[in-house]
Order: sequence, then C-alpha cells, then structure tokens
Amino acid sequence: MPDFRWLFENLPQPALVLAPDPPRFTITGINNVCLARWGMERESCIGRGLFEGFAARLSGHPESLRASLERALATGLPDRMPVQKTESRRPDGETEDRYWSPF
Repeated sequence: MPDFRWLFENLPQPALVLAPDPPRFTITGINNVCLARWGMERESCIGRGLFEGFAARLSGHPESLRASLERALATGLPDRMPVQKTESRRPDGETEDRYWSPF
C-alpha cells in the first residue's frame, strides 16, 4: 500500500492540510518544502491555526486568503485568488519575497 503521508510530505511544492474550522483553519498537515521555506519545525505548526503566527509570512493579504477559504467551504467549489506575496527562507538562512497562487 502506498505511504500517502510520505508522498505528501515530500511533494516538490509547498502544501498544507487545513481543518475546515473557520476562522481558525487548523494546520493538520504540512510538507517539508513548506517547513523549509517558513524555517519552522513540523511540531510547532501542527495544531496551530493558519493565521496564528503565520500572518507575517502571508504578507500579501491574509484576510483575502481567509475569505477565499471560507468561500470554498460555503460553496463546495474551488476559489481562485490573485497571486500572493510571502516571505521565504533560503537555504543560506536569508529571507526573500516569493509569490504563490493559493488553490
């Protein structure tokens, strides 16, 4: 049987699994790329709300991300947002702005 947790944690792009518990959106899964970009440990993320301590990293417009997640839950349909700016940690420890498209 495939190890889906291993597959998720090793995806080549950042990925999160969020509980459908607005307004908190509890992080229930986070992959290695996301952890590396945010410079965090898995244990410090799991169980926390997406917007608890992560708002600085979601430096575009966290309120628009929350609204998008709430629309998707309410309608059961995907919700597209404009590209968002986020702060990312490079392997050398420095930070840089990156852009991502939440979906």
